[in-house]
Amino acid sequence: MGPEPSSHPSRGAWIGIMLGATGLVAFGDSQSELLRLFTFGLPGALIVAAMVSLEQRGSIEFWPRLKFLGDAYYSLYLTQLSVIVFMRKFWTMQGLPVAGLGPALLFVCFALAASIAVGTLTHIWIERPMLRFLRQRFAYWTTQPEARLLEDVSSS
Repeated sequence: MGPEPSSHPSRGAWIGIMLGATGLVAFGDSQSELLRLFTFGLPGALIVAAMVSLEQRGSIEFWPRLKFLGDAYYSLYLTQLSVIVFMRKFWTMQGLPVAGLGPALLFVCFALAASIAVGTLTHIWIERPMLRFLRQRFAYWTTQPEARLLEDVSSS
């Protein structure tokens, strides 16, 4: 079983999440490569550390959809750049607006939805069957290391 849920979630963790998000919003548009660690790295690390702290305390509910996205993370990672490039080409070919905050946010929403859709379909149709096949194919090597070692020794 997991950790016992606490009746009082850690205020420090929630403050960390708010500070990290504020840092990303306030300094996230910095174009300086030298400041990138401070504008993205530290606020992002603060958010991740705070979320891990909340999870370990049992303050965050289990959400099956988020677990699925976590399972599909590698497929999302591998496909997202191609999807975003395709969406950008499609967006400009359709003559959709590209200048200003509103069109940029709209594009991000569509590109995010398309990336999640393509990544999860890749996970379901390619990654899962491939992993299932590889687990079956190499199950002997992963479940019986002692027997394999004895066979190698006796055959030489």
